[in-house]
Amino acid sequence: MKEQGIFFLLLFFHYLVQFAYCIVLICKLQYYDIRKKCVGELCYDFKSVETLLNLQKVKSALGVAADLQFVSCSSTVYDAMAQDLMKNLDVGIPALLEDGIKLLVYAGEEDLRCNWLGETT
Repeated sequence: MKEQGIFFLLLFFHYLVQFAYCIVLICKLQYYDIRKKCVGELCYDFKSVETLLNLQKVKSALGVAADLQFVSCSSTVYDAMAQDLMKNLDVGIPALLEDGIKLLVYAGEEDLRCNWLGETT
């Protein structure tokens, strides 16, 4: 019975992802703010952010090595984090908070990918 529940959960997630892609491709809406239309290749214009985060004084203030370049979309970072896509991280978060580690939970009300309903607990 448990396997059947997991199957239906994964099936639901699959269709939810497909719905999200349809929203973005057909309606040209942003993943992270569905009130806005896509702009540019990644649905956002990241030029200003890239320029800011690649300034030497900003890198220095953030403790980033001078030879590193910020990029908006990194397949290296995505691949490294993909294993956590469907992992329940609730079990580890309380221990981090107890150790004094500061945490920001970023979830938007109009966010198709990381909506606030999933973060209420």
